[in-house]
Amino acid sequence: MRIRAERPPWFLSVIGGALCKASMLTSGRVSEYVGYLEKGQIPPKHISLVSFQIALNIEGSKYTVDLVRGAPGSYRLRLNNSQVEADFYTLRDGGLLIQLDGNSHVIYAEEEAAGTRLLINGQTCLLQNDHDPSRLIAETPCKLLRFLVPDGSHIDPDMPYAEVEVMKMCMPLLCPAAGTIHFKMSEGQAMMAGDLIASLDLDDPSAVRKAVPYEGGFPPLGPPTPIAGKVHQRCAASIQAAQNVLAGYDHDIDEVVETLLSCLDDPQLPLLQWQECMSVLATRLPKDLKAQLDMKFKEYESSFSVTLGSVEFPAKSFRTILEAYISSVSEKDKSTIERLLEPLLSLAKSYEGGREGHACNIVQSLFKSYLDVEELFNETPEADVIEGLRQRYKKDLLRVVDIVLSHQGVRMKNKLILRLMGALVYANPAAYREQLIRFAVLNDPKFAELAVRAIQLLEQTKLSELRSTIARSLSELEMFTEEGSDGVYTPRRRSAIEQRIEAVVNSPEAVEDALLALFDHSDHTLQRRVVETYIRRLYQPHLIKGTIKMQWHRTGLLASWQYWEDSPVKALDVTSIVGSQSLEDKQWGAMVIITNLNVLSSAVSSVLKEASESTLSGPGNALHVALVGINNSMGNLQDSGDEDQAQERIEKLVKALKDESLLTAINAAGVKVVSCIIQRDEGRSPMRHCFYWSNAEQNFVEESTLRHVEPPLSNILELSKLKGYSNVHYAPSRDRLWHIYTGVDKPAIRRMFLRALLRQPAPSNMLGTETDSFTSESVIAALQGALEELELSAYDVKTRADHIHMFLSILRAQEIRDLCDHSTIKELRNQQLGEDTVVHILEDLALRVHGRLGLRMHRLAVASWEIRVKVDLLGQITGSWRLMVTNPTSHTCIIKIYSESIDPVSKTLVYSSPEGHPQGPMHGLPLDSPHKPLDAVERKRLIARRNNTIYCYDFPLLFKRALLQAWGSSDKDVLKSTELVFADKPGWGGILVESDRPIATNDVGMIGWIFELNTPEFPMGRKILVVANDATHGAGAFGPKEDYFFKAMADLACEKKLPLIYLAANSGARIGVAEEVRSCFKIEWADKLSPDRGFQYLYLTEEDYERSKYSVNAHELRLESGEVRWVIDDIIGIEDGLGAENLSGSGAIAGAYSRAYKETFTLTYVSGRTVGIGAYLARLGMRCIQRSDQPIILTGYSALNKLLGREVYSSQMQLGGPKIMGVNGVTHLIVNDDLEGVSAILKWLSYVPPYVGGPLPCIESADPPERLVEYDPENSCDPRAAIRGVQTNGKWISGIFDKDSFVETLDGWAKTVITGRARLGGIPVAIIAVETQTVMQMIPADPGQLDSHERVVPQAGQVWFPDSASKTAQALMDFNKEGLPVFIMANWRGFSGGQRDLFEGILQAGSNIVENLRTYEHPVFVYLPKTGELRGGAWVVIDSKINPEEVEMFADTTAKAGVLEPEGLIEIKFRTKEILECMHRLDPEILKLKRDLQEKVTEDASMSIQRKIQAREKILLPVYKQVAIRFAELHDTAARLEAKGVIKKVVDWSNARSYFYKRLKRRVAEESLIKEAMAAAGGNITKHSAAELVKQWFLSSRSCSAEEQASLWQDDAPFFDWMSDKKAIDEHFKQLRAQYVVNHVLSLSRSSTDLKVLPEALKALLQKVDSAEREVLLQQLQDVISGCT
Repeated sequence: MRIRAERPPWFLSVIGGALCKASMLTSGRVSEYVGYLEKGQIPPKHISLVSFQIALNIEGSKYTVDLVRGAPGSYRLRLNNSQVEADFYTLRDGGLLIQLDGNSHVIYAEEEAAGTRLLINGQTCLLQNDHDPSRLIAETPCKLLRFLVPDGSHIDPDMPYAEVEVMKMCMPLLCPAAGTIHFKMSEGQAMMAGDLIASLDLDDPSAVRKAVPYEGGFPPLGPPTPIAGKVHQRCAASIQAAQNVLAGYDHDIDEVVETLLSCLDDPQLPLLQWQECMSVLATRLPKDLKAQLDMKFKEYESSFSVTLGSVEFPAKSFRTILEAYISSVSEKDKSTIERLLEPLLSLAKSYEGGREGHACNIVQSLFKSYLDVEELFNETPEADVIEGLRQRYKKDLLRVVDIVLSHQGVRMKNKLILRLMGALVYANPAAYREQLIRFAVLNDPKFAELAVRAIQLLEQTKLSELRSTIARSLSELEMFTEEGSDGVYTPRRRSAIEQRIEAVVNSPEAVEDALLALFDHSDHTLQRRVVETYIRRLYQPHLIKGTIKMQWHRTGLLASWQYWEDSPVKALDVTSIVGSQSLEDKQWGAMVIITNLNVLSSAVSSVLKEASESTLSGPGNALHVALVGINNSMGNLQDSGDEDQAQERIEKLVKALKDESLLTAINAAGVKVVSCIIQRDEGRSPMRHCFYWSNAEQNFVEESTLRHVEPPLSNILELSKLKGYSNVHYAPSRDRLWHIYTGVDKPAIRRMFLRALLRQPAPSNMLGTETDSFTSESVIAALQGALEELELSAYDVKTRADHIHMFLSILRAQEIRDLCDHSTIKELRNQQLGEDTVVHILEDLALRVHGRLGLRMHRLAVASWEIRVKVDLLGQITGSWRLMVTNPTSHTCIIKIYSESIDPVSKTLVYSSPEGHPQGPMHGLPLDSPHKPLDAVERKRLIARRNNTIYCYDFPLLFKRALLQAWGSSDKDVLKSTELVFADKPGWGGILVESDRPIATNDVGMIGWIFELNTPEFPMGRKILVVANDATHGAGAFGPKEDYFFKAMADLACEKKLPLIYLAANSGARIGVAEEVRSCFKIEWADKLSPDRGFQYLYLTEEDYERSKYSVNAHELRLESGEVRWVIDDIIGIEDGLGAENLSGSGAIAGAYSRAYKETFTLTYVSGRTVGIGAYLARLGMRCIQRSDQPIILTGYSALNKLLGREVYSSQMQLGGPKIMGVNGVTHLIVNDDLEGVSAILKWLSYVPPYVGGPLPCIESADPPERLVEYDPENSCDPRAAIRGVQTNGKWISGIFDKDSFVETLDGWAKTVITGRARLGGIPVAIIAVETQTVMQMIPADPGQLDSHERVVPQAGQVWFPDSASKTAQALMDFNKEGLPVFIMANWRGFSGGQRDLFEGILQAGSNIVENLRTYEHPVFVYLPKTGELRGGAWVVIDSKINPEEVEMFADTTAKAGVLEPEGLIEIKFRTKEILECMHRLDPEILKLKRDLQEKVTEDASMSIQRKIQAREKILLPVYKQVAIRFAELHDTAARLEAKGVIKKVVDWSNARSYFYKRLKRRVAEESLIKEAMAAAGGNITKHSAAELVKQWFLSSRSCSAEEQASLWQDDAPFFDWMSDKKAIDEHFKQLRAQYVVNHVLSLSRSSTDLKVLPEALKALLQKVDSAEREVLLQQLQDVISGCT
């Protein structure tokens, strides 16, 4: 009889198995995540800790279960369309306790060969392993190279059936079973893990038992545990669920919020919560305290039952009782009592503000939990955040996992916070103000909706506060009442009211919406003042003073007024010249304030009658309709910005305006514009619609562009300029000061226009500063508000604009005191003011604004900004001016200034450039000219900005700005840039010529210039060559044309010996396809009915082949049907630059740039992403400056991830950012922006000769060369302090070199050596110094290698390691190419010689130091600084004998040098034996004991003396070891080094600057003479010979004995006196040159062939020179010939 074990219910097996698998999977993923962090790697983004999909195979059925974690021990399981919830807990014995449907189950899991065996409540089931050999699956991402067997063939087990490429390796795939194969993929196809390659018809189908997918669902099951029904329990559960959501887990947000809201609103909640706390603490509370609390609670409970919950919880009473009791106990027991009563006290405190206060506390705690996590990820890459957390929580990496888990659920968290904001914050946003501000500054796109909602709530609070402030200001409560009773308006009181109204009218804040909110105020006096204030503000400054009239009508308040027609050319203060204006210029306005559209006709008729009777005017009057009251139907319409919703309002308003009697009255009154304002409730802003009379439709039609803005403002804001754009959308700024319009420019360029009116306080309140004018301060404040608004959309892809224009109209006329700071006002007092004065003042204003905001504007895509300002300079210059500023690079601005004038021909207002100034592009255009589409240059700049770089043609602007900064001037002519282009068709060896073509007309993605720079070092100018990628042309990729041009620039630099600067921003070698072939080729499928079976060949039809035959190599194929096909063998392409030719060109430019480094000065500035060949060029040029946000990479991270088959790298910066390139020796300097990068280029060039072999750029030093070195190290010499000095207690302690002249390079790589450039007495020098402190070398973990760990290796100071030795060798090579004298501050104890160091090439690096020092062609000063030492191999590689002509060694008096350190030397040469001998020789006591021992004594006495001697030796041995060390040290002193001739001189530390300056000056002078001598000799003499020749010339000019010559040669004063005699020195050079020519001509005699062609050579020479010289030369030759005959 066969007994079958009892099985658990199927659903319990599925749920238990899924939870077991999920538990193991969760633990594994957490361990994997922590493992990444422990290794120093950034974990991949795809590791999810919340959701899983698990497939279970149970008894022939396959169950696919989706699990989502709702809490650390809770899951929701979905099977098809069913769902259950289950909780689980891990038991100590490894089992799981599961809560399901209110019941508990214990599960144990055990792995077996066939699968996982589950034991559930004593019943077993098996989760079978999936094994299906009939499906051949790709196990990793790979590329299918080829099939090894035919499709449909039979294969045996372990037989290879295909070959794939994995990470550039070819691997065979083996068949797991015998059968017939059917391929599902085609050759060459890329595959991901899990893709089906082929199916296998098995010879033995019974070997596979396929599981059938289960299509049913779980049975109906209840919650894991019984749900508590009491309100406080449901409240606690909902709060816990909300906290779980904020921890990153998944919940039904709607259910959580609805439950929480219902519980918080239940009056029973505090009662039940108090009862629950008391039930836990009752037995532990002191009796007297418990009695007081119970008494108070019973009072509350009885009141609660009587009033049915309307009584408030007595939180304050409970708190008073509890705090009183705590204060009454002894100090000894206080802490215990506080801990005991803490739950009760917390509950009482939370309810002090009632149920609303309790809800507020809960919501604030949830907000805090959200913000504490998400603020970490705001505006910071996730990888950087995780790296920072890893460093912060090194000892608790699970904390990092919790934070990342929380952030992974940010979408669900956002939904929860938004629901809470809408349900609880909306009613009282002021209580959450602090946290709403934190939400509002979240700028990442994933927080956009949340930030916008927070801003709206903050606006609501601000509008409410502003409305209250205005109401208090204009109400009777704050007016003067001392004179007269209520209602009696005394002069003082009228004055006070006027001042208050005027203050609101001129308020810089946007008070319009707040005023409108008071239009229906119950206080009629306040209502009238509010309406008057609104009208005066709206029509300022065109309102005619004293014309506002108001009256009450049965429909509401009516108002009318008069104003001058808005005309910019009228006088500045129209209110002061009423009498001078004609009646035709006057217009009138009217306003009706009603609560219902039904009374519109009656109200308008009344106000029109009043207005038309009061004044005479022509057509063009304005009517304002204000629909107020919270019950008006229009105000209840939604306003989400949707056009359909807006249209509903418009149709209702138009219908009201179409009333026949109303329309007749309006037309008769000459009304041409009707403005409708709809007041809404407190939380929403009013809506505005403007209707203009249309003659075509004979009706009022809404102008959508002018919607949301009152008619008077639309003119001032020049909204008519936007009419050229379709689909313009409007949005107000948060502070309502800025009106934001967005439109689309072709092709798909999102443009944004910001408009604002700047109102300023009364003149008496305006104060400028010593450095800034009042106008500049107010303009900057207004523009900053706009930029803050733009920050919100900068990270939102949907709302972010590509090109932004800002327009600011300053309402009040500006006087001198407004526009200028105090110092400028003083300068202008005695000057004749004119247009040039205005231009100067406005340019200064533009520069101030740009200096403060330019960088931020550029980042936010503000490409241009404009200010309209009325100027009144003491009555001499009046009128309106336009200041237009373009911001191409964030650091440079292009300023154009225009005045507004009337064109004499068209009689219209136009832009006019001031006389004597260049005409701007807007000169002569009408003021209302619409904004033009972006031109070619602006589009190029936009493309460059999208690529996070600047347009290459804007680099000259940056160089000019950096040069002006270097000069400290703003009006100096510092740069002349001339573009270079090919003279003929581009090609290898093409000639470059100068060109003045317009910018942005290039057809090659590479631009070159020759710059003439006027620098402080070369005020007369120096030339450099600059070549730049055009990132807007094919993404800056290198094609053949770009390669031709780059090589031509490199060759030109080598020819001219000029510095070559490469501005890199590229995407590597260009890739492409023949588009003419791609558009027409055809495919011959292997099976036309099943294209997935692959294809046979590609072909062209006869017609297509005729069009494309020069693009392909193809052979003819005739089908049986007669069709002719041309099968494509090769695709050539008409266009160059599609494939390997780009690689060939890349090789050519790599060689050219490498050659340029050898022959001239090269420098690469990485201003944009630099890829492939671009990265190689950055290294081949050796000197590299990298912008901190731009990578240098070989391959993009996404391609590497695809190659590796997993998400390993998350950004390009992870591969080639400054954290990599700045620490591996590729990047010398890291800068934050392009201006800093260009400034660094110029700073580097300031140390470099103008051309190869040219003079050093010496300047007059502000730091006296003769001063002492104040930095005085005691034990260890800080190298940077020794070089540049140090700031201590506010005082600068000077070092050896000039103050602020040292620029360190390669500071992130090999930190035990310091390299850089500085000046000594104004002479540029290179510096190599030694770090004396231990530094940490951090070797990052490579995410691409799973076993890679981050390593931190300590490197001791004063030791050469492989990297620092390589750095030293490279620095020497760079300095030599730059022609710089070098100072080596030698302080090394030797080389690190461990196994790893030898493996990593310490010997090679040390040898390179020797080689580069041997070939160094400029003065080298090796100086052992104070407290420095130089030992062993470290001395060997920098000894002066390596290059005796250039290297000189010096040492401070305290410096030491030797083969070994003293401690090591005595272990060899002064061992213990020698120390004892010395002791026996010198110590009197031992000598006495030895004499005693020599006397004849007994054996016992002898032994006693021996013991005394040994004891004495033991006492003295430590002291004598110190003596031995000191003895060894005395062999290493500087004096001995000088005596032995291994150093040139001992130089005292304090006098080192003075000495080395003199020595450097002398060596540089000698160097220049030697170079000239070698040049005069045609390079036929060695440098040593040239030096001897210079010495001989000098000594021959002085009469002295042989003994005096040595000292004379060392004396600098007579040497420089001799050098000042240019005539004598030039005579020497002339003789040397003559001797060279003579020798050269004589050398011709050695060859009969040369003698034969000599006449021809002379003939060619004579033809070269001009006629006058030719005659002289012929006469001299005849004289020579006649003298020889």
